[in-house]
Amino acid sequence: MTDYRINKATTQRPEGDRAIEDKLIKVNLQETANMLMAEPSWADSDRNAITLFKTDEMTVLMVILRPGAELKPGSDDGSATLMVQVLSGSLTYDIDEKAGLFLADEVVHVQKGTPYSFRATDDVFTSCLLTVTK
Repeated sequence: MTDYRINKATTQRPEGDRAIEDKLIKVNLQETANMLMAEPSWADSDRNAITLFKTDEMTVLMVILRPGAELKPGSDDGSATLMVQVLSGSLTYDIDEKAGLFLADEVVHVQKGTPYSFRATDDVFTSCLLTVTK
């Protein structure tokens, strides 16, 4: 049986509770990016993000980044597998001492324990999906 999990409404997102784990969840990525860019935290920060789906083993986030914003291991400290899908814009990467560029419509998989960092390089913003698997 599938668990049902919700995110409660918050001050930043008062529209009401929304499912993040269920048998089927459909998300419009363009509408979600537009919503993130309309929120106050986008005006005050170099990024904004929202959890789209979450299970005990996996979390999928949509992240939008201003030019120069960096993604590095956070609380997982490299102990999770990471997949990054660039939806728009571009990211430079440094993965296990190898540097390069990811463009829109490209996906990268980073194995658990591999050092990494990504930096948004587009002139306007970069949007991406992050999938973190324990």
